[in-house]
Amino acid sequence: MPFMIRDFHNRAAFVTYQRLAKHWGKVMRLIFGMIIGAALTAGSAYVADAMAAPEAKPIVNWSVVAQNIDTVTALARAGWKRIAG
Repeated sequence: MPFMIRDFHNRAAFVTYQRLAKHWGKVMRLIFGMIIGAALTAGSAYVADAMAAPEAKPIVNWSVVAQNIDTVTALARAGWKRIAG
C-alpha cells in the first residue's frame, strides 16, 4: 500500500511539472516578445531622429530620456545601498 501512494504521488508531480513547463514556455515567449518590441520601438525612434534633417523636430528628446535614466539609476543605487547597508 505505501508503494502505491508514493508511485501515484510521483506521477502526479511529474504531470504537474509537465503542465507548468508548457505554461512557463508561453509566458517566457510573451515576456521576450515584449522586451523585443520595446527595444525595436526605442531603436526605430532613435534611428528616425538620427537620420532626420537638422531643422526637423525630433521624435524623442534624448537629453530628457538620458536625464530620466540617470535619475532612475541614482534612485536604484540609493535603494540598494539602504538595503545592503
